[in-house]
Amino acid sequence: MSSDTLSAIWTAKGLDKLAAQLAGGDAVTIKSIALGDGGGSMPSVQPSVTALYGEKWRGNVNTVEVDPNSSNSVIVEAVIPYNVGGWYIREWGLFDIEGDLIAYGPHAEFYKPVLESGTGAELLERIRLPVTSQSQVNMSVSSDVL
Repeated sequence: MSSDTLSAIWTAKGLDKLAAQLAGGDAVTIKSIALGDGGGSMPSVQPSVTALYGEKWRGNVNTVEVDPNSSNSVIVEAVIPYNVGGWYIREWGLFDIEGDLIAYGPHAEFYKPVLESGTGAELLERIRLPVTSQSQVNMSVSSDVL
């Protein structure tokens, strides 16, 4: 199962890290994605957010690549396994290698079934992040990535 591409905002922490990279620092390294239920409702999207309102799952991203439709954005992809779920997805976040929430966004409300309920589905999440240069963003790949 696949979702549409989600739009993202950089958090204040993420923007600070991008600014540091432009000033000669290291590129931002995206390591993981988290999904949440918004704490029971659709959350407010603010750059000041530092954590998901109702995080339910976190895992490693699979790919970070240049958006083929825009040289000013990258696409982050992650596969959410079939055995994760049993709750409504309403929010997502991307974390860097230091564990900081660097990008955040709303998710169209979607019930993610879990296999034990009699049905299950893998979910491919695609998140588009605007950037000035693709060299601003790196990806960290773990051995437990699907």
